[in-house]
Amino acid sequence: LQPCVRDIRPDHLFFDTSDRLSALIDFGAADVDCVATDLARLASEWLGRDAGARTTALDAYQEIRPLTP
Repeated sequence: LQPCVRDIRPDHLFFDTSDRLSALIDFGAADVDCVATDLARLASEWLGRDAGARTTALDAYQEIRPLTP
């Protein structure tokens, strides 16, 4: 468990001109939770039902921060 946004979605993320995250807004639902809740919501909102895109996204995330059961 760790601090999580718990309502992360594309319209809460802002990027600069080089496609780097520059701002994250709306922390009203933030709380301590499993990071999987943030990953699942963002994948659902951003990638829809594209299983290949979801796998690619999770693989990229795990290169930075490995997930455990």
